[in-house]
Amino acid sequence: MNELDSSIAAIGLEAGPLSQWLHRRLTEAGLDAMFMETRQVKGALKAMPIKTDRRDADGNARL
Repeated sequence: MNELDSSIAAIGLEAGPLSQWLHRRLTEAGLDAMFMETRQVKGALKAMPIKTDRRDADGNARL
């Protein structure tokens, strides 16, 4: 984890069953974590012509 610390600006979490626990642990580790509204993320990613898990992850990171 220490190798990545300098390259991570923020971590966006989509709301889900584990997101509150994960947010708490990430912030305790000193990382900047924030929640993203699921409907807004879905709307932003809807314009992508080809849907794959990899492209979804990339889109989430860009948001």
